[in-house]
Amino acid sequence: MPFFLFSVLVIGGVSFLAGFLGPIALNPEANQGPLLGIFITGPLGVIAGAVLGLILPLFSKGTVKRQVVVGFAILVAVGILLNCFPGPKYLGVVYRGTVTQAEAAENQVAAAISEWQTRARQHPRYQPRPHWPEEMRAKLQAAAGRLVTIEPTEVWAVYRVRTPWNHGKLEWEPRPPGESFQGYVAAGTELPPSGEYLATSARPGAEWPPADPAMFLGVVEVAPVPPEMRPP
Repeated sequence: MPFFLFSVLVIGGVSFLAGFLGPIALNPEANQGPLLGIFITGPLGVIAGAVLGLILPLFSKGTVKRQVVVGFAILVAVGILLNCFPGPKYLGVVYRGTVTQAEAAENQVAAAISEWQTRARQHPRYQPRPHWPEEMRAKLQAAAGRLVTIEPTEVWAVYRVRTPWNHGKLEWEPRPPGESFQGYVAAGTELPPSGEYLATSARPGAEWPPADPAMFLGVVEVAPVPPEMRPP
């Protein structure tokens, strides 16, 4: 086999397979999936193989140049696979601050219904489910949650590392405190007047408007910070 073709096939093929199979095996939840190999690593590998196929014969002869191609292909594959591991998983935001106000969440139902009705008029392609205002009014009244206003002094975004060599480790990313915000607190959850609070956001469901109380009210859900998530 001519060396040029050997270089293109080995480096291009390895780059394509690593980019195609790597995300499937190492990060199944990635929405790009095998597209990495099809559109990025495969074509780039072919180009790199062609460049080496033209340059290496000028500097080396015999089996040495083939060994260089194989070694380069291995390095490329390792580099691609290392970049296929999933990134840190976002867990929420830890606020250190003070609760300055609290009220029953059902007090804000009327304002939330009005807001979602306005959105429905502005975006007619979204079809609200039948009887949603009555449903959400009854749901929030039964849930007996409350809205709290928190004045933050320190803020951290919390992530869980998912690489095999550091799996499960937590990382904290400091953020500017910003202004006070409202959060939904489920019934039976006790918050200290001052201290640390964990704010999380629910994933959007199929319902529109959302059936989750916090999402319906347009706020995050607030709870005490678990001990393992406390900032260092």
